[in-house]
Amino acid sequence: MFKPKIFTIWSDYSKEKFAADFMAGIIVSILAISLSVAFAVSMGVSPEIGLYVSVISSFVIAILGGTYVSIGGPSAVFIVTVAGIMATHGIEGVMISTFIAGIILVLLGLFRLGALIKYLPYPVTVGFMAGTAVVIFTTQVRGFLGLHELSQVPSNFILRWGTYFSNLGNSSLPTIAIGALGLLILILWPKVTKKIPGGLIVLIVTTALVEIFQMPVQTIGSQFTELALAAPRIQLPMLSVETVIYFLPNGLTIAFLCIVMSLLTAVASDTLIGKKHEPNTELIAQGLSNILIGLWGWIPAASVSTRTVANIENGGRTPVSALVHSVVMLVFIVFALPLLRLVPMVTLASMLMMAAYSMSGWRSFVKLCHGPKTDLLVLMVTFILTVMVDLGFAVGIGMVLAVVLHIHDIRKKMKVKEVPHLEEEFPGEVRIFKVSGPLFFGDSTRFLDSIRLEEGLKVAIVALSGVKNMDATAIETLTILFDKCKTHHVRLVITEIPVGTFRFMKKMKMSNVFGSENMYPRYNDAIEAVAKDLRSYHES
Repeated sequence: MFKPKIFTIWSDYSKEKFAADFMAGIIVSILAISLSVAFAVSMGVSPEIGLYVSVISSFVIAILGGTYVSIGGPSAVFIVTVAGIMATHGIEGVMISTFIAGIILVLLGLFRLGALIKYLPYPVTVGFMAGTAVVIFTTQVRGFLGLHELSQVPSNFILRWGTYFSNLGNSSLPTIAIGALGLLILILWPKVTKKIPGGLIVLIVTTALVEIFQMPVQTIGSQFTELALAAPRIQLPMLSVETVIYFLPNGLTIAFLCIVMSLLTAVASDTLIGKKHEPNTELIAQGLSNILIGLWGWIPAASVSTRTVANIENGGRTPVSALVHSVVMLVFIVFALPLLRLVPMVTLASMLMMAAYSMSGWRSFVKLCHGPKTDLLVLMVTFILTVMVDLGFAVGIGMVLAVVLHIHDIRKKMKVKEVPHLEEEFPGEVRIFKVSGPLFFGDSTRFLDSIRLEEGLKVAIVALSGVKNMDATAIETLTILFDKCKTHHVRLVITEIPVGTFRFMKKMKMSNVFGSENMYPRYNDAIEAVAKDLRSYHES
């Protein structure tokens, strides 16, 4: 169950593989520095915390993770949730929520529930990812326009945009210019080369312009006057039953987001490198990582798809690249952290806008809009609720809606058809009902209504050969039908019962209810038995 991949690579590990992992780790670190800082700032914490989280997360995932190439760190998907917790409960609330999320992830891995991600409906995933991207983009507009004097911005999506439009006259043109330049570089640089991350170029160019021309643009140093260079201390969160219950919804949301990001990243990396990950091992590693992060009072982490893909594209093939990434990030913290003071805040805003665009999955969104109407409904409900209400609420409603629509769709496949097999010999005395499709709790009423017991009817034969799935409710429905037939003095004969259902009914001793003479595995046996009994009845 717990099989970290790092212990499986050494039999054929070589200098060439180490060289590839080493270079990939360094290149990914260059990409990760800017994004880690941007994510931390957007969540309301000091920039260096994003770097510390990258160090711990990548190290734990490399040593204990169930994937070969995943790179961990803070992720854009956490921004909305963590920023909300910070605004309400401060860093202590984030710490407790992250710690609880870590415990949940470890338990899910221990109970082998890593495969649950495949049961998450695709429209729900696309909907909440697109909605989260829109919310993240919206939160960065204030910084992009240079509206730093707006101390109170409404959390409501519509009111927030209303505030932006009403304050456009107070925008800072130098800030907008630097932000627009940052976006332009991020969009165009990959067409020049993918070897050097565009985020690094944006940091260098925008920071240099602001410093050289002394532009009136807010920087990290002007907003965060002190960057912590001292090693952080572990502190146990003050947990009580009441505290755990209070923060459990936040912990569940963070755990859910971590599962989605980490396991989807793992699945994508499997496709790119041709190997398979261990989902339960990965969940345990992600959980332990967030437990440690929670103890340090930091923001949550997960495997990050952009870093992982960059790792693969630059030659990383084993967890060693994640270890190198962790060490490089730590070296940057020790020797170069003060340089972050010079970075313009609008540069981080432009990076987050691009990150929001990347995670939006707009192509999948558009594709689903042209798909089945049920998928479109689930997609739009999840998307709108994510933007307008709350991520956890949106996913919950989206899941329920998807299940309800799926049940409705399955119900259409359940059909009851009459077959006039014995009609000529016994007109009006025998009716044969052939049932096809799944028969379960959602179809009980429709099934009973389809079995019409008309006057003069003596025998009703229900053939279940076309039924592949039956649940306990369906079997109880057959019992109700038996009682209904008994009231109308009609004999109920059940035949062609699916093998698995027949065994289940035997264990439940249903033959005591229906009578063994009314239960036939084969259709022809049932027809012959009914015909024989009716002939005997008429002869007597």
